[in-house]
Amino acid sequence: MPKRTEPEILVKSSPSALPLREAIAALAYSYWEADGRPEAGGMRYWLRAEREVLAQRGLPGPDEEGGA
Repeated sequence: MPKRTEPEILVKSSPSALPLREAIAALAYSYWEADGRPEAGGMRYWLRAEREVLAQRGLPGPDEEGGA
């Protein structure tokens, strides 16, 4: 089976409709799956998804002023 380059989001509603943590988790999981479910490195998927979900929602990230 060919490796997908872009993950599919496994949620039916838009990511902005989900609570923040759930949206990040769903996106991070899709990245992890698309990458072949490696045993290590899970934090990188979470951080990538966190940045993207926060940006989509117009919220500051942890490294931005006003972020966590």
